[in-house]
Amino acid sequence: MSRYVETHAKPNGPGDAHPRALQIIKDQGVEGKLHGEIIVITGTSSGIGIETTRALATTGATLFLTARDVAKAQSALAGIFEPSRMEIMEMD
Repeated sequence: MSRYVETHAKPNGPGDAHPRALQIIKDQGVEGKLHGEIIVITGTSSGIGIETTRALATTGATLFLTARDVAKAQSALAGIFEPSRMEIMEMD
């Protein structure tokens, strides 16, 4: 059984108990442990792409982030973006 099975028993939209990406990163013990690894994340200017970036940024990996609108992605990722180990690329 998955450790998250009970949290998915009653999905209720915003504010429900299902685990967030950052919680899964913490539960798996990979915070700061992926230095030297490369991760590509698509759709980083909105929605789940932003939250995926937020979670995977904690791993220490180098992140290549794609978006159709680089300026929108830069705005959406303000406070998360670390130029030394993240690069945003335009990709449609």
